[in-house]
Amino acid sequence: MRTGLVTAFVLALGLVVGAAAVSRGILHLRTQPRVVSVEGLAERDVRADLAVWPLRYVASGDDLAAVQGEIDADGAVLQTFLRDRGFTEGESTVQGLQVVDLRAVPYSNANAASGRYIVAQNVTVRSADVDKVAAAARATGSLLTAGVTLAAEYGPIKPLYIFDGLNDLKVDMLAEATARA
Repeated sequence: MRTGLVTAFVLALGLVVGAAAVSRGILHLRTQPRVVSVEGLAERDVRADLAVWPLRYVASGDDLAAVQGEIDADGAVLQTFLRDRGFTEGESTVQGLQVVDLRAVPYSNANAASGRYIVAQNVTVRSADVDKVAAAARATGSLLTAGVTLAAEYGPIKPLYIFDGLNDLKVDMLAEATARA
């Protein structure tokens, strides 16, 4: 008799839990939002309207004054290179000079063959004439021939091409994407 009572209680509890689950499912089904999500796509090929070209040249040696003189000479060669390719002074900016004394760097081999001092100079070319920048970038071999050592601090030395007119295209592209949705 006692096992029959326990069985009945477990069965009643199961029916109550099952009814609650079914009731919750029906309520959830009724309150489900009636929204349809549609996605469209619009693509455009655009031509860059700005080129930014970071250039870094480096010299090294044991005599800091001689290394600085080499950097100055390389800078003059680089400015001539840019001027010969049609860049104005306003399109190139000379930036921070970096000097590393290998004897002051912990855990370095100060007797390296490259010398004690490493001096680097950065120049950034910024121009709206992207074709001129691309042509100059292809001609950097002449800088190497002239003895200028180009070195990238992060990644390869190449121009970055930017399209700044996205806001002008946004409205048309949104309309096109909506029509395709």
